[in-house]
This record gives sequence, structure tokens and C-alpha cells, in this order.
Amino acid sequence: MKSKLCILLIAVQLFFNISVAYAQYYGTGSYNGNWWVSVKDRRVRNTFIAGFLSGMELGYHFSNWDLVGANRECSYRVTRSYNSFKSNYLANVSTSQLADGLNQFYSDLKNRKIKVYDAVWIVLNIISGRPDNEVKEMIENYRKNS
Repeated sequence: MKSKLCILLIAVQLFFNISVAYAQYYGTGSYNGNWWVSVKDRRVRNTFIAGFLSGMELGYHFSNWDLVGANRECSYRVTRSYNSFKSNYLANVSTSQLADGLNQFYSDLKNRKIKVYDAVWIVLNIISGRPDNEVKEMIENYRKNS
């Protein structure tokens, strides 16, 4: 009985240590430029982007599930909007291309407070060919509001 209790206590301590290490490595969920540059492993960055893109799909479904059947016009508009943005900004963009864009974006210290999801939007606008003056204005607005 004592050995089982000892094993349980060791397991709890190990879990606690792993949780603390995880929290220190990944921060408190404040995914901004400081967090991004702290992640040194390219595979982790690419995996984060892949998860982010999967989350967009889930977000689309969350936005639409309650509308299907109940409000077809609204559901149609949500779907049309999502598909339009997806084809205009994400077509032929790889996770590594997006990660490289974030690396470049966050190399400017003034951008570090900007949340990753906002930076993704800025980088996608850059990749899609939005004019430089419009991108600079976007960045300035995000800097002021971050």
C-alpha cells in the first residue's frame, strides 16, 4: 500500500514539474511576438501554424452550425465570406511560408506586442500583395491597439 502511495506521489510531482515547464515555455497563453520568438524550434512553429489553420476551420463551423436550417441566408453569407477570405488569402500559402512571414514580421521589436492571430492577418495581407502603404497603416493600427 505504501509503495502505491509513493508511486502516486511521484507521479503527481512529475506531472506538476511538467506542467510548470510547459507554462514557462509556452507562457500564459499570451501568444504575441515575444512568445513567437521564444519558440526556437521551427517544427513547433509550423505545428502551431497548422493548428491555427485547423482552428480557423473549427471557428467557421462554430459560426455556422447554429445557422444551418434556422437561417439559411445568414448561413450562406457566412460560408461565402469564409470561402472568399480563404481563397484570397490562404490559397497556396504553406505553413512554413506563414511561419517565415511571422519570423520576419516579429524581427521588428515594435511588432512584438501584436498577437499572433493579428500578425497572421497582417502577414497574409503582405503575401497576397496588399500595397505597402496599406500594410504599414495596418501595422501602425495594431501597434496602437495591442
